Amino acid sequence: MEIKDMIEVLQAYERGEQIEYRNDDRNWEIATHPSWSFKDFEYRIATKKEPSIVEELRDIAKEAGIFNLPVEQVVLSAADRITDLQNELADCVKRHAECYTLLVDKTRLVSEFDQTLALRMLDLCEYITFHDGRYGQLENKKAYDAAYALAKVLVEKLDVKMYADRERTI
Repeated sequence: MEIKDMIEVLQAYERGEQIEYRNDDRNWEIATHPSWSFKDFEYRIATKKEPSIVEELRDIAKEAGIFNLPVEQVVLSAADRITDLQNELADCVKRHAECYTLLVDKTRLVSEFDQTLALRMLDLCEYITFHDGRYGQLENKKAYDAAYALAKVLVEKLDVKMYADRERTI
């Protein structure tokens, strides 16, 4: 090992990086308390590897307070939890679809009711404001003005003509 490599490893250790060591041709091991015997051991900055799924599951189990369980049991518990969550999601989607269908149906019914009610109101307003005066509508100016203003709003909302020949609802 060259001096520049030794310095690099020592500086990495000082920065808090993990160091690995080996002697002869053995596998690399983590040096928790390196002796820095460059004559007997070879040192290097630990390679950063992605944790395996087993390591991740063990970490999750530790965080959840589940210790000393075989990996298979942790995997099965995780699989069961995923299945439970999938079922909950499916139920939620089903309930959402049912609620949406119900809302659409109710909205359609309300819309039809509103349309019918608005047409009846328009008929009433047209009756009150009918221009030939044969029913005495012009005698009550206050009612006439209010009915005429409402009739104009309803005509615009319903997209119909005022005093048109429509089928009367009242």
